[in-house]
Amino acid sequence: MQNPAASRRLTRAEKQECVQAHLFVCFLAYVVWKTLEQWQQRAGLGNSPRTLLQELARIQSTDVVLPTADAPYRDIRIRCVVRPDKAQAYLLDRLGLRLPERLRYRDPPLECSANFGPSAPASASSATTGPSELRNLG
Repeated sequence: MQNPAASRRLTRAEKQECVQAHLFVCFLAYVVWKTLEQWQQRAGLGNSPRTLLQELARIQSTDVVLPTADAPYRDIRIRCVVRPDKAQAYLLDRLGLRLPERLRYRDPPLECSANFGPSAPASASSATTGPSELRNLG
């Protein structure tokens, strides 16, 4: 079954907006890449951001969920960061970065809803998080 919104043709203005958005994302990616490359060179780690990102991408976080006895639908959630291995710890030290032992967990989780055109149901807007709610989560 195909999405009817995907089969419609884009107008000239929509195409131009898509191209501009794509170019903006590409530019941001390039700036981040070059910034990471310079940061790596200053730390004396060479100039290969891809290698650095591959090594640091192996650092993971995990959620520990513990049920409570007082309420059946309530639990304790702790988000922890796995300790880096020796090579990762060296890279983090050279870059001047420190991993947190625990990450802040948002309770309740932030809910997002996006309206991607006329095919989205009208009730989808009721599930969005408003600006005042975002400030409270912050």
